[in-house]
Amino acid sequence: MPISIRAQFQAPPWAAEELVDRFFPDLGPGDRVLEPSCGAGGMLGAIPAAAEAIGVEIDPAMAAEARRRTGRPVICGDFAEVGLPWAPTAVFGNPPFEMGLVERWLARFAREMPEGGRCGLILPAYAVQTPDRVVHWTDSWSVESHHLPRTLFPGLQAPVIFAMFRKDRLGLLRGFALYRRASAVGAMGARGRLMLARDGATWRDVVAAAGTRPSCSPPSARRSARSRTCQGGCAPATGSCRPPSRRGMISTEPVPTRP
Repeated sequence: MPISIRAQFQAPPWAAEELVDRFFPDLGPGDRVLEPSCGAGGMLGAIPAAAEAIGVEIDPAMAAEARRRTGRPVICGDFAEVGLPWAPTAVFGNPPFEMGLVERWLARFAREMPEGGRCGLILPAYAVQTPDRVVHWTDSWSVESHHLPRTLFPGLQAPVIFAMFRKDRLGLLRGFALYRRASAVGAMGARGRLMLARDGATWRDVVAAAGTRPSCSPPSARRSARSRTCQGGCAPATGSCRPPSRRGMISTEPVPTRP
């Protein structure tokens, strides 16, 4: 069963191991893995021994317990303030469900991780309910979302997800329908609301006015000449995506262009 310490819901070790197997199957020598809120070490202990890893924990008692359980070094302190011995190539964690904190941590990861770095976090489902937030993430990351069973954490009331962030210039989304379009329409403000309220107006009309188009390529402001299609490639006639031939993420919804 999960360990609940000071009202924090710790991931059960078996679930952490399953998440590593599924989302970080290639961790090994050369990887530097960070657990930024490691608690008693359930997720830190799931990181393969071949990969270098370090934890950060603000509670001294839990930091000591994580060291004892995992044999890994654990820095005692607030991740927002502590220094790290190296830039992580991967992050694997279960942060407190405070979105201001999560946003600050993601900003730090984006600054310090190398291109291609991966970040997997257990988050509350409400973290991805606002399209503007998710679309903003694509300035630095490609993002995918997977539902987790809430029963992993007895007593937890919020639905939970596992979000994977990959640092790249593609800004792709997987598992997010209508987010870019909803964000673009929302940016129209009163104009979009008036269009939707008008008799005979359709969502398609407003989406067209917002400047979206049927394509799965990344935003033109971020893409280069060699990234004019999504990772899986696009059928020229339809703009639809096909599955990628290598491990990675594909965009599953149109990307807006600005008029």
